Amino acid sequence: LHFWNAYFLSLPVALLFAGVAHYCNKKYGERFFDKEEPFMAALGILLTGYPAFLFYLPLVLILPAIASAIVMKRGERLPLYHFWVPTAIAVLIVVQFWVKDQTWWSSFRF
Repeated sequence: LHFWNAYFLSLPVALLFAGVAHYCNKKYGERFFDKEEPFMAALGILLTGYPAFLFYLPLVLILPAIASAIVMKRGERLPLYHFWVPTAIAVLIVVQFWVKDQTWWSSFRF
């Protein structure tokens, strides 16, 4: 049961994020996401697990903003489509090889 603790909390958050993102995207004429992006985001939230998704969500919003400021012309939009899964993989790698051994990380775990 201890193995599943991280996913018991990340599953409702992933479903909530996918539902809200899908609803807002449909309401505003698919302005925010491509059709499958909310589900890719939910998959990233679910796979990273409980403490890691607290770092995953801000990171997945900051990295594209920086890339957009550097690469894109003014007025163009950089889709998040190519950032959801690679950012989740990067967060998982950082958590597994560096963060899980830190003392502050254990305060997030239950």
